[in-house]
Amino acid sequence: MNLSADRKKQIQKDFNRNVQRRCFGKAIRMAKYYKIKGVLVTRKTLKEEYQLSNEQIKKLQFIEVDNPHFKCAGNMKLYLKAQAKHIKAKTPNIQGTAIKNKQKDH
Repeated sequence: MNLSADRKKQIQKDFNRNVQRRCFGKAIRMAKYYKIKGVLVTRKTLKEEYQLSNEQIKKLQFIEVDNPHFKCAGNMKLYLKAQAKHIKAKTPNIQGTAIKNKQKDH
């Protein structure tokens, strides 16, 4: 898909607006259709970098694409990075709270 520079800027602007409005469904469809780079992550990344639980990951919207590494394997699920950040920000840091409470007791 050959797009002009102006059209690419408009697409990126629309994508960012959808993310800001938390219209994650629209944003993830745009990311897939226009092949926007750097906005989708794998389940492994969600667990390692964002420390999301399986329950939290189940709530996220995703798209399925062919596995680029193993053609005979099943489809790969990709999740919107912005939605993962939003979920992580809403989740209280339980471990950090416990440490603060211990310090107050001493």
